[in-house]
Amino acid sequence: MINPTENLEISANYSYLDAQYDNYDLIQYPDPLTGGSTIHDCNGPLTVPSLGQAAKTLDLSCIPFQNVPDDTAALNVRYTLPLGDGIGDVVLLGSVNYRGKVYAGATMHPADEPRGYIDSYHVFNLSAEWNGIMGSNFDARAFVDNVADDTYRLASYTGYANSSGFTNDMYGEPRMWGMSLRYRFGAEGE
Repeated sequence: MINPTENLEISANYSYLDAQYDNYDLIQYPDPLTGGSTIHDCNGPLTVPSLGQAAKTLDLSCIPFQNVPDDTAALNVRYTLPLGDGIGDVVLLGSVNYRGKVYAGATMHPADEPRGYIDSYHVFNLSAEWNGIMGSNFDARAFVDNVADDTYRLASYTGYANSSGFTNDMYGEPRMWGMSLRYRFGAEGE
């Protein structure tokens, strides 16, 4: 966080994770519905056992760690404009949040999860506040979240290859705007 001027605050954060499995073995039991079909593990394709055949052990140590992005970041810019004694302060805030690509699958190789990867996304938000309106304990705020009205997936229930052929996705909120009025109880600055 830096303050280039008394009224301007810029903060940023970044995270890098290199999550991976040391060992991940999964037993594939005989399956009456998918027996005989081909799935993948870290050693290549294999056949799902049918009823009457022995279970197989899948090596999934090479698959991406579920729902963990390599990169996440945020940038916030906040500018406070004092309006003078008894009038209050105007605060302008802009932010952008970024999440890198993630793999939503937990028990399948990416070759068997056609929608397993969730693309990276970024979201822009803006707000304006008038704090201490006319010397009172009232604050007003107007905001716009997801300014660009981007469509992006947050999470996914995968399992296409070992279910009845469906997946579920959860999407981020579309552009949303609103206003709020807040009253601060207690002494100034608390």
